[in-house]
Amino acid sequence: MAGVYMAFYCFENSARDLIKERLKERVGTEWWKKSVASKIREKVKTRKNKDSKNKWHAPRALDEISYMDFGDMADIICSQWEHFQDLFPSQDWVRTRIGDLEQSRNAIAHNNVLSERDINRIKMYLDDWVKQVG
Repeated sequence: MAGVYMAFYCFENSARDLIKERLKERVGTEWWKKSVASKIREKVKTRKNKDSKNKWHAPRALDEISYMDFGDMADIICSQWEHFQDLFPSQDWVRTRIGDLEQSRNAIAHNNVLSERDINRIKMYLDDWVKQVG
């Protein structure tokens, strides 16, 4: 499971970076306010506020994108499709990959063991993603 966890760690952070950098480049420094749905922004704001009250623990990160749910990445990419359509074959491709990966990611995050079939799917999807976005 350690290898799968590390693969998710790398994928999730690189996908968040891709979204952040692409939108910052195309929309500008106010990309978070202009491009992310208010529902996601409110959820992130609540999480950041909770983190700020627990001063005994280091915060997750400085930027908002680190506080959103894994599945929110698909929502952002698809709602801002004009900025991502050159990277992916379709919105359905993005939603399917992230949706399926989210199931496995959440299982791992909650200390569950995945089947060999699930692990193979993860490897295939992560390989697909890397080949697609470079």
